[in-house]
Parts: sequence; structure tokens; C-alpha cells
Amino acid sequence: MRVLLASLLVLCAVTVLAQPAKSPAPQNPQKTQDNSAQPQVRKAPEEKDISKQSQPAGVTESNVSANYYEDQDKDKGKTKPVSDWLLAIFTLALVVVGVLQWLVLRKHETWMQKNVEMVTKVAGAAADNAKALITQSGIMEKQLASMNGQNAAIESQNRTMQESVAIARDAAEASIEEKRARVKIGVDPLKLAVGTNGITCWIENHGPSPAFITDFRARLLYCLPKEIDPDDTLCKQILYSETILANSRIPNSAFVFVDPTDGVLNEEQIMNFKKGLAFVHFYGFAKYTDIFKRARETRIHMRWFMRWGGTSKGV
Repeated sequence: MRVLLASLLVLCAVTVLAQPAKSPAPQNPQKTQDNSAQPQVRKAPEEKDISKQSQPAGVTESNVSANYYEDQDKDKGKTKPVSDWLLAIFTLALVVVGVLQWLVLRKHETWMQKNVEMVTKVAGAAADNAKALITQSGIMEKQLASMNGQNAAIESQNRTMQESVAIARDAAEASIEEKRARVKIGVDPLKLAVGTNGITCWIENHGPSPAFITDFRARLLYCLPKEIDPDDTLCKQILYSETILANSRIPNSAFVFVDPTDGVLNEEQIMNFKKGLAFVHFYGFAKYTDIFKRARETRIHMRWFMRWGGTSKGV
């Protein structure tokens, strides 16, 4: 681009030098027919003295001066000829400019070819990348399908394992329930009379394995309401830290006095019971541990009341 600008500047300079110089326009003498004004007389050049030269017959000085200025006016419209060395320089400059333009165009063509090659390479690389991405996408889809299948298989295995664990747990629980100790609280029939009253109770094991008694408490309550809420804190401790063998009972039964009269009922209380105005409750609990180290508990709540034909069995 710089070379092209330099060549254009050289061409402009040669063109300016080749133009002819313009001469200033001469001033024409004013011609007037006024006799009163003085006529302007043009002086001839100093080197030529027309008045001193020999003049032909019939030619005056005024005629010679007029002819001189007419020739000079005719030369004003003529163009000076251009010399050969200026034409040669101008032609050489045109040749140089043409060569420089050709070189610039060739360089531009080479640059364009390189750009085309580069763009072609980039397009090829993009196409290769697109193909690689498509291939990788297909591979990833296959892997995803495989992973989904594996997840389904794992979920199926998990369900199977959970079912197996549940079956094994149920089987273990069934075996434990079959072999564990089963403790039950037993009581004798209640017989109320004026004076001291109470009831005999015990613990027995109906299971095929021993039971380790940690706490056994009970209470016999005489009260007016038919329905009560048992209060374990008021129960009396009967037995603790005792082992009961399979299918057996404690060797010694326990006697529990009636509350809240310290076991003594008067005649009025007995009559209220017989009239169905008072009731007797027996409640308690027994805590024990089986051979599987599981803490268990059994409870009892019985109620006696009078009915026609005698005392009702505790329910």
C-alpha cells in the first residue's frame, strides 16, 4: 500500500512538470477616438530600433510598430512543445506504477490464497470436530443406556435383597417368638369378709426358655368407682432378680393386702361391695428379659364386683 501511494505521488509530480507555463496576459493599449486625449505610444524593445533601420518605401514608423505587436499577440495562443526527456520520464513513471500495482495485486492475491487455505483448514477442523462430537454423543448415549440398565438391575437386586432380609427377619422373629419365655401373672379367687382381706398372686413361665425377672409389682384396691386408671407408682414390689425356668412358676406365692385400709374391711364396706356400690381392682406388671436379651413386660388388671348368685370372677 505504501509503494502504491509513492508511485501515485511520482506520477502526480511528473504530470505537473509536463504542463507548460502560462504567460501573463498583455495589456492592450487603449484606443480612443478622442482627439483631446494624448495617444499612448508603445516603445519598441531597446535591442531593436525600428526608426534607425532602413525602411522600405511607403512604410512608416507607426506601421512597423503595429505589425510588431500583432505578431506578439499571435504567439500568445500557441503551446510550447514538450521535450523528449519529459515524455521518457513520464512513460517510465507509468511503467513503474504499473509494475508496482501488479506486485501489490500479486501480494494481495497470495494473501487471499493463504486466507482461503486457512479458512478451508478451519472448516475442515470444524467438520472433524462435529463428526467427533456426533460419535462421542452416540457413545455417551450407549453408555447412558448401559448405566440405566445397570441401575435397573441394581434396583432389582436391592429389592430382592430387601425382600430376602425381610424374609430372614420374619423367620428370625418367628424363631424367637417360638423359643422365647412367656411370663404370666396368676391370682387366686378373691374372697371378701369383714376383717383382714387380701389375694394370693404369683408369676409363671409358659415359654420353652428361662425368664429373668427384673421387677414384679402389684396392688389390690377397694374403691367406689367402677373404672379407674392404674397408678403403677402405688404398686408394691413383690419380686425382683429372680429366674423362672421354662414351663414353671415361682416356688413361693405372694399375698397382697387390700388398699387403702391396710387389708381390713368393715361391715359397711362389705355391704357396699355386695350392693354393687363398691368394686375391687387388682393390677400390676412384671418386667423380665428372655434368653435373646430382649426386655419384655406383662401386665394385669382385674376387677371384682357382686352379682346375683355370688361374687363375679375378676375380669
